[in-house]
Amino acid sequence: MKRKKSVSIDTASANFRNFVVTLSDRIGQHQIPVVRDAMHPNALISSEAVHYDLVKRIFRDIYRANHCYHLNASVSCHTTFDALGKVHAQLIDSDKTDIDQIGLLREIGEAAREFFEQHETDTPVPAAQKKSASITSFGQYSS
Repeated sequence: MKRKKSVSIDTASANFRNFVVTLSDRIGQHQIPVVRDAMHPNALISSEAVHYDLVKRIFRDIYRANHCYHLNASVSCHTTFDALGKVHAQLIDSDKTDIDQIGLLREIGEAAREFFEQHETDTPVPAAQKKSASITSFGQYSS
């Protein structure tokens, strides 16, 4: 009798699986339907997403940009926001983009910002700058 592999979700680290699950919990399963016990990146997002092609592209691009080779690979704040910025530029340039897709991408950007603030990845921001600096949409620091 074969036993099904169980997948543990490490909520303490900034890894790809945790990132996607956290965003799904914040934004909603209707937008980012996660298959929590997925063993492969292609199986992590269910096809039931409202904007399935967009969501699949966003997370595929983030996965590739971060050079992930498995679902528990680390993700970087700056690399992730660079990938989101590229998707944003493609959406803006496309004739097929609707306002809901832009809204979803902005929600993902805000949820990603919160995720990385919680996990404090990449180079720490000095305390003096931390008070006045915030991550804006798509990873640019502003004061």
